[in-house]
Amino acid sequence: MGMPPSLAANPCTAPEKTVIVRDGDGGVVVSAVHAGRKRPTSCETHQPLRDRVCSAELDLACASGPCRPFNDQKLAPIVDAFAAHLAVCLGQKPTVVIGDVKRSVLDLSRDAADRGGTQCALGEPAARPYWDAFYDAFDRAAEQARAHASGEQRALVIDVHTYGDSDVAPAPALILGAGHPFGATMPHKPVALFFDENSGVRARLYERFARSFAGFDVFPVSAGDVDEDLFAGRSVLAHAPIDALQLEVSGVLRDEPELTAYLAADAVCEALAPSLFVAR
Repeated sequence: MGMPPSLAANPCTAPEKTVIVRDGDGGVVVSAVHAGRKRPTSCETHQPLRDRVCSAELDLACASGPCRPFNDQKLAPIVDAFAAHLAVCLGQKPTVVIGDVKRSVLDLSRDAADRGGTQCALGEPAARPYWDAFYDAFDRAAEQARAHASGEQRALVIDVHTYGDSDVAPAPALILGAGHPFGATMPHKPVALFFDENSGVRARLYERFARSFAGFDVFPVSAGDVDEDLFAGRSVLAHAPIDALQLEVSGVLRDEPELTAYLAADAVCEALAPSLFVAR
């Protein structure tokens, strides 16, 4: 027998269909949680999920970060190109995990169990299955990356975002996030791996991008300069069962997605490979 007409006309969106996964064959996961475009429907009411209502009070209450309703601009093409360039320079294809739900409905970079309430992440309780579906896929991808590593090697998540104006990191710029204090989400890597003046990730990024973008800089400038305005990393990094790094791309750079992705991947590969997964 077929589905009753009332349900056939108003099916809920299957939560797993709002997560895009492209399987890789290496120890790197590239994730994007603010590139989504879908507004799924409630499995209870079969109506489109409501938007989150953000306020100054909610900003202060949410431990996992302030309530923001807008998607990151031009993120999808940067993520696709970044993963493709990583595959070439690392010789391993990263797994890509993208949450394809509008941020106004569901913020996957916020904790659904935040002490400030569910609205820090969810517009309504019916959105929870979509939050869970993303993190189920994310955990599987992380475990797959871990399985590809061997011996002392360690797998790595690179969570990619874009951002607009910032007084503390004016465009053109990149922001590296690894928790607060810096490195908290990568306890198996020495902080010097990022801030060594000659060979660190920050130095390699600066060397690449400054040639193409006047006034470019990388933030934080040192491990001691991290604060919340520099996007230290939210729920994705805190949740990751493997080492995790956040990469924030400013305006100006996001207008050149292919070039930005190539330069970022090239710098990350040179700075971290061949020791990318090695616990030193």
